[in-house]
Order: sequence, then C-alpha cells, then structure tokens
Amino acid sequence: MTTVNAEAVAALAAGGAKAEVAKQAEKLIDAALVSDEHRWFLGQMTPEERAQRAKQREEFTKRYITQQDAKP
Repeated sequence: MTTVNAEAVAALAAGGAKAEVAKQAEKLIDAALVSDEHRWFLGQMTPEERAQRAKQREEFTKRYITQQDAKP
C-alpha cells in the first residue's frame, strides 16, 4: 500500500507549482495592462486620450496606408 503525503495531494488539487507560477504571471500581466502605457488595450482611456489616438491613427493611415503607388 502506498502512503500519500497530504501536502502533495493539496498541491495537486490546487494545481501544483505550475499553477502558482501561472497565477504570479497573471498578476504581472494584469499590473502591466492597468498601467498608463497599456490602458488602451483594455479600453480604459479618457475621452481626450481616445481622441488623440484616433488622430494619430488617421495620420498614420494617411501617411502609410492610403498612399498612391508613385513611380519615379
């Protein structure tokens, strides 16, 4: 008969060491996403930030996307 360590069973039930590392990674990702530099990803911008990003996107599109094929 095999004896089972109660702590090992609890660790497996909770997902083990890999699950703990995954939880830590998720916390780091969440912290990064709520920073000022990444709030846009979650749609958490002020109306002013939204307008500025829209203006920048429009300028980028005009400059790089909608250019005519100019041949020298």
